[in-house]
Amino acid sequence: MSLRLLSILALIACAPDPPPAPVAPPSTIDHLERARTHFQATRFAEAAAVARQGLALDSTAVDLLNILASTYAAQGRYALAIAGLEKTVRLQPDYAMGFVNLGGVYTKLGQYEQATSYLQRAVQLNSDNSPVRRRLGELYLATARYAEATRELLEALRLFPDDATLYYYLGQSLDGEGRSKDALEAYQRATLLDIGFADAFYRLGLLARKEGRDDIARPALARFNHLRQIGAGDPEIPKQVTRMRAAILNAPEEAAHHYNLGLLFVRHGYFAAARNKFDRAVALRPGDLELLNRLGGELLELKQPEAALRYLQSALDQNPSYFPALLNAGQIAGRLGRYDQAITHLRRATAIRPDDPEGWYFLGLGLSSTGGRTEATTALRRSLELSPPDGKRRGKIQQLLTALQAQSP
Repeated sequence: MSLRLLSILALIACAPDPPPAPVAPPSTIDHLERARTHFQATRFAEAAAVARQGLALDSTAVDLLNILASTYAAQGRYALAIAGLEKTVRLQPDYAMGFVNLGGVYTKLGQYEQATSYLQRAVQLNSDNSPVRRRLGELYLATARYAEATRELLEALRLFPDDATLYYYLGQSLDGEGRSKDALEAYQRATLLDIGFADAFYRLGLLARKEGRDDIARPALARFNHLRQIGAGDPEIPKQVTRMRAAILNAPEEAAHHYNLGLLFVRHGYFAAARNKFDRAVALRPGDLELLNRLGGELLELKQPEAALRYLQSALDQNPSYFPALLNAGQIAGRLGRYDQAITHLRRATAIRPDDPEGWYFLGLGLSSTGGRTEATTALRRSLELSPPDGKRRGKIQQLLTALQAQSP
């Protein structure tokens, strides 16, 4: 071996290892999304646990700190909530939501001077924010500064129009100002926008009776009495409604709060009020196909197939190729005996995902119900080929194939 080659090899042997590629810091995005989902569904313990996991990765993540503090506030653990929120604004002095939530907690505690300081800071940081203006309006309501409350609530409505919660608060501030006619109109708007809002009907009824408007008072109080009878005497159900309504009052912008109350209304037979809440949730999350599909699935479980199909169709109107909605709509249409509609959905589903065994299975079911034995057999065999060896549905598919073979001439 030449001296030159030996020297090259020596240099290679002695060369330092290249520096390791930089490793991205652990992400808290997934934890934040999961914590928010739990919080919106009022699963506060789960939200707190996920937030803590995320904070173990990054103790300065202010959004996670805010969610953790919010879980404490929702459970009435206000000292812990305040400590967490104060940390968020120390870490990020322009974090408007930290100041908003601090103001909200101090308002609940009746410590209005501190609440005012925090909320006015929030307004300075983000004046074009409906929750900021709403919180300040709530504070002015609590301190009987009605004209100022009206001003803030009208501004909140400009930023977040047609919201029942804001009209409900506006009715209170206008009534406090002595503007009874305007207050009646505000309460009426609240009840038109949210037909399951018991407290709004109650306040509307009382004020209308006081003003000699029995034409408004009688139906409003009748509606209030109907709504408070939910649960057929089970005292826990009205308490659940109260908690869910409190969540909406606290954050009317969050679709999940309306969605959750809608599901409770369905479970207890208040279908019109439920649809009103679901439509509000959908309006707050325009284009959210996953929400529409999930709603369809939950309504089916609650034995409301027609309502389920309506929301699934809404998803398909927006995206005719959305596989989950096609699959669910096909199943439900089949259960309702609308086999042609079911087959149309399921043919499209199998064209979009030809390797998904569920689409072929339900297509086979639909075809077998219309007498299309040959096509049904082909679809079911395809489903069987694609199903995992330990799939729970394999036995059902074999039974259907056997039955179809028995029907062959």
